[in-house]
Amino acid sequence: MALCKEKRRWERREKCQLCRQFDRMKTALDRIDLERYFAAIMPLFTRENAREMSIRGNDARWHKPLAPAIIPPSDSVAGNVAENWNRTQRDEVRARMKRYEAMMDKETDASALDRLTSAWSRLAEQERILDGRPLPGSRRPAVEKPAKLSFSGPLDHGQDL
Repeated sequence: MALCKEKRRWERREKCQLCRQFDRMKTALDRIDLERYFAAIMPLFTRENAREMSIRGNDARWHKPLAPAIIPPSDSVAGNVAENWNRTQRDEVRARMKRYEAMMDKETDASALDRLTSAWSRLAEQERILDGRPLPGSRRPAVEKPAKLSFSGPLDHGQDL
């Protein structure tokens, strides 16, 4: 009678293939001398080894070359770069919009014309954002403030005080 690990019950038959594999692995593990195995793959740590590795690690950490200081660009330079990039992108989008308009003039197929107009509208949205224009209705008009009265001196009502 043998215990079948696959079906988890005792049966009157020979062991199944899975059980035979398990038994072979178990006997192979029993034959390994674990102390010798771990001594071969793991170095032995002692006080001397730990002290030496600590010194090496500290030397490596303390003697790292310092990274060169990075000087951030001034605000005016950074602003000019961003402004130039914005202007360049906006001009490229506008040029592409003109090409699409020329293609729309020549197109006769309705589905192709629809795709071109949707692409053109997406480019128009990008151009609006790059140009800095708000969406319609997103900016309220400024409230008109009444003109300030200037005071030039005491008012004379014709009475002596």
